[in-house]
Amino acid sequence: MLGVYGPDGAVAGLDVENPEPVQYGEKLIAEVDGGRIDTSVIDRACTRILTTLYSFVSAHDPLPDYPLSLVASEEHRALAREAAQKSAVLLKNDALLPLGEDAHVAMFGRLADLKNTGDNGSGKVRPPYVITPYAGMRAALGERVTLAGGEHDLEVAAAAAHTADVAIVVTGYTAEDEGEYIPGEMSAGLSGQDAKGRARAIGGDRDNLGLPEDQVALIRAVSAANPRTLVVIIAGSAVLVEEWVDEVAGIIQTFYSGMEGGTALADLLTGAVNPSGKLPFTVARDAGDYPFFDKDADAITYGPLHGYTLLEDGGITPRFPFGFGLSYTRFAYSDLEARVIGDQVEASITITNIGAVAGREVAQLYVGFPGSVKRPHKLLRGFASVPLSAGEARRIDFAVPLAELGWWDEAAHGWRIEPGDYSLYIGGDSASAKGNTARFTLA
Repeated sequence: MLGVYGPDGAVAGLDVENPEPVQYGEKLIAEVDGGRIDTSVIDRACTRILTTLYSFVSAHDPLPDYPLSLVASEEHRALAREAAQKSAVLLKNDALLPLGEDAHVAMFGRLADLKNTGDNGSGKVRPPYVITPYAGMRAALGERVTLAGGEHDLEVAAAAAHTADVAIVVTGYTAEDEGEYIPGEMSAGLSGQDAKGRARAIGGDRDNLGLPEDQVALIRAVSAANPRTLVVIIAGSAVLVEEWVDEVAGIIQTFYSGMEGGTALADLLTGAVNPSGKLPFTVARDAGDYPFFDKDADAITYGPLHGYTLLEDGGITPRFPFGFGLSYTRFAYSDLEARVIGDQVEASITITNIGAVAGREVAQLYVGFPGSVKRPHKLLRGFASVPLSAGEARRIDFAVPLAELGWWDEAAHGWRIEPGDYSLYIGGDSASAKGNTARFTLA
């Protein structure tokens, strides 16, 4: 037997191996020919695969024709730009952004002008063009933006940063560093070779939750020469920033922002668009604050808590809490009310834009539990995206089904609603939400 990671996966019900047959293919054929896997396993898998394909083939097509001209059409480009604008998260801004109208900007790092849309595996996309961070900034600000490079010569980088009004260091990762794992025998032409001349595996889990050492060195060299330094993080998940966070004036994480990412970045940095993205994870201060991880382990046992629920349970303050994200304006929350009506909890709160510019707030509702059962301190149970002009106030309503407050009773093999006093919190992130609290009781 080759184990659960080999052809035995088919026996367990895994019908398809993507992106290429590494464990199946010839290995699976050999197992069937040798009598170790029954042919009924193959029949079952093929039946389910073909049934799925048939359901799509026989489904009604809403478009009689889908010409190539629809791909990356004006409407699609606008949507890609909007998605990139709304997903970026402003993490730090010490009076740096938005950029002044006459600001001269120097950009640093090999990712500044690299077409970098993320995965090279089954999630790979092939847009007709990609606007890089530098290209987007250059289109918006013209010759006031220069590509300084300097990652291979820190003295050159420092000199270029010193003469700029604002320095932007573009950091992060590519598909070679994270994303879908592609074994060496499948990555030929994508990744180069290892020390033994074999095709190098790419993607998979990162070994380090921080930035690569050369990028950290570049940040430090640039920020030492120019305190008005912004770091752009391109990555698909949390990146620890403790090594350098206090040395820079601003941080924005754009994730993998797609074909219009560079244009969207310029929109955000110049203030044409107000940042409104929120973190879908917690950025800790230390890797040890997360659950232990070993990508080479055969087995690891984890508890039920992770992310913000784990840090809250341990009394650990993160660098950036779950749901966090800054704006060029400020929002105030007031007059929170909560009540149980029928089979749901209803809550209302007033959100006011108390800044000078229009913005969008993503209000988040969390519920805390009575405590008779070991559970997280609180859980996200609702959110609302609220656009507000300067000075505008709006009353926002939430409804949470009581069923979403249940916990799994292993002994009874079912969900149960814990009786007692509950807390309800609403705010701009998982930490600040506790500043607005209401309570309700379930019998």
